[in-house]
Amino acid sequence: MTGHCCYCQSAATANAIVPSLPAYTLYFCNRDGAAWDMKSRAEVFAKIAASFPNFTATDAVGFFRGREVPTLAVMIATKHEMTLHRLIGKLRHTLGQEAIGMTVDGRYRSLTE
Repeated sequence: MTGHCCYCQSAATANAIVPSLPAYTLYFCNRDGAAWDMKSRAEVFAKIAASFPNFTATDAVGFFRGREVPTLAVMIATKHEMTLHRLIGKLRHTLGQEAIGMTVDGRYRSLTE
């Protein structure tokens, strides 16, 4: 999978004016160096979809401490930042990660809480 888009519009809504929302990109690295397996990937996507049914996911290559690591980049457009932060906390716990990277408005943060 190189990308998965859930923002596609139907013909009925293609001409509607949709208000803009902040777009958050979350970065999930697989630090053991192995590619994301389908089960882990599906678990991450299911947890995200439970809170945000519309998102885009892309495979990426990240670097952690100078080492290449398979990464999932997930973009979520939302005005519900607190819901997003709760989701990030759940995913950190599920994945056993110390931190999850996030960009919004071109600014990067490493979220540890």
